[in-house]
Amino acid sequence: MSTIIGLRLRAKLKECLPLHYKVDTKVSPGSHAVEHSGKEVRRWLKSLNSFVVSFKTLTTGLRLNRRVGVQYLAAWLTGSGYVPLYNLMEDTAPAEIRRVQNWQWIRYEVELDGDGLGVRVNKELFGRVVEEEMERIEKKVGKDKFKKGMYKEACKKFTKQCTASELDDFLTLAVYDHIVAHYPINVSRP
Repeated sequence: MSTIIGLRLRAKLKECLPLHYKVDTKVSPGSHAVEHSGKEVRRWLKSLNSFVVSFKTLTTGLRLNRRVGVQYLAAWLTGSGYVPLYNLMEDTAPAEIRRVQNWQWIRYEVELDGDGLGVRVNKELFGRVVEEEMERIEKKVGKDKFKKGMYKEACKKFTKQCTASELDDFLTLAVYDHIVAHYPINVSRP
């Protein structure tokens, strides 16, 4: 999904860049573009506003969001602020995006695309995905690391935030007390 969106966005940006460069060099030498209102600036802004991306919600996206969110939160609970997953370095920002995306899909019962079945994302479906993805994580990391790695606690916290009636402010706030208790900062007081 994100690859398709990225390609479309890249194509639109390539289309707009020559015009942007022309406007920028004409308008910006020593001043701000805000002070100018030319036809080219308006045309450039209009071209950006007309850019529409069609999003598809795929089962694989739901699963990946779930799996990466739990794995990142498990790493965070064990003291790491980032974790290499699926050829990417995951940190709080992408994990937060995955959490909010899952929450929105559940809240608005988004229809999954690509399977032709018209299945909607809801708490029941999400629960099944949780069970299956936790088994997948356990197989990937091994039973010992799974038990020591706080994956179950991460799963509980991530699931609770994704299925809450109101969106929590931030992913890591729910586990902040755990971090403070287990990884205190040793600060010398004068």
